[in-house]
Amino acid sequence: MPSYIYQIQYNNNGNLKFDSFFESGNLMRVYYKENNIYDLYIRVDTNTNRHCQWFYFSATHTKAGQTVHFNILNLNKSRCLVPQGFKPVYKSKINELNGNPAWGRVTGFVSHRRSTGLEPELYPEDEATDRRRKTACYTLTFSHTFEHDNDTVYFAYSVPYTFARLKEFLSYTEKELGLRGQNSYENNRILYKREVLCKTEADLPVHILTITASKSKGVRYKDRKGAFITCRVHPGETLASFILEGLINFLLGDSKEAEVLRSMYVFKIVPMLNPDGVVFGNNRTDLLGYDLNRQWINPNPDRHPSIYYTKKYIQQFTTERDLLIYCDFHGHAKKTGFFMYGCNIAANEGFTSWTKVRLFPKVLASLSPMFDYKNCRFNVQPDKIGTSRVVIWKELGITNSFTLETSFHGYIYGDQIVTHS
Repeated sequence: MPSYIYQIQYNNNGNLKFDSFFESGNLMRVYYKENNIYDLYIRVDTNTNRHCQWFYFSATHTKAGQTVHFNILNLNKSRCLVPQGFKPVYKSKINELNGNPAWGRVTGFVSHRRSTGLEPELYPEDEATDRRRKTACYTLTFSHTFEHDNDTVYFAYSVPYTFARLKEFLSYTEKELGLRGQNSYENNRILYKREVLCKTEADLPVHILTITASKSKGVRYKDRKGAFITCRVHPGETLASFILEGLINFLLGDSKEAEVLRSMYVFKIVPMLNPDGVVFGNNRTDLLGYDLNRQWINPNPDRHPSIYYTKKYIQQFTTERDLLIYCDFHGHAKKTGFFMYGCNIAANEGFTSWTKVRLFPKVLASLSPMFDYKNCRFNVQPDKIGTSRVVIWKELGITNSFTLETSFHGYIYGDQIVTHS
């Protein structure tokens, strides 16, 4: 649990009281200006001086009908989805107690612009490089009108998906399957297993799931092809976990499609590669300040355990069966829709791979208007060579090695944008 609490005490002028002492919270400091306007600074990722985009905090001592304006002054992205209608999310504790636990979009206006007048202590002069010259900051301003007196209202960049929620989801899923304290389950329909792949710097478990048909059903077990899925290497990309949760529910479901997939494939799923970063409210890195999705070439078992042991597991998995597809789930803050990044030329299949690597995204685009093939890319940029999709493509020769991106905002349907909430 992070030890960061920063509060403005309630007074007779009606100032709010702020808090981020909960999982994934990351508010650093708040200044009250005037007329219900607050300037907020988000904590940088641990052991870094940057990566400010995710935010999650609460405000209490609200008044019904009170409209407040928040300026988050130290975000890093120059481009965002605000011009297309993106808004942060909120949740009311009173509404939740009254049976409405849903998150919604903030009620007022939203703007995004370059910041001015940043506090110098955020970018200290004793750094080898003066980051104020290289890393510009941007202000996200949004307003919201409170519905209730004395409410606790949570605000976040996107709907949070915590490590605690993952544990609850897995526990509920296993209870529905009939597990009672075991880590595996098999009946005449499903084979399911949950194992601990490794422990993180903060001693949190990194789980790996196995989902397939029972060994007596479908294709002979040792002849089934493999599919490997990873998720949440970047903590602030919470949407990826919701997509993965839906996939797990689908694969364990009763539909004919799920039954066919289980009978033909063995699915290996790592649902949260960076639980430390999730718990501590980081946007992109782990506790040591590493962007774990740049460490796949030569991961260290002590500094990058989740990457080291996942890569080792995938390498072993490919010796046991044909790995048909690898996919890493992410969230995207600049584009709409669902889309994929792949690698243009397969390591060992020549020119035909140009078509092959594009086939799966093309199929997805034909099945769903949410999937935007025009946003797919199939190149390997220099700054991406340490990512999972590139390393698994290059070192293991897996043509279908992808990153699945999900927009924080929504997708385009016809001439309209359909938002996620």
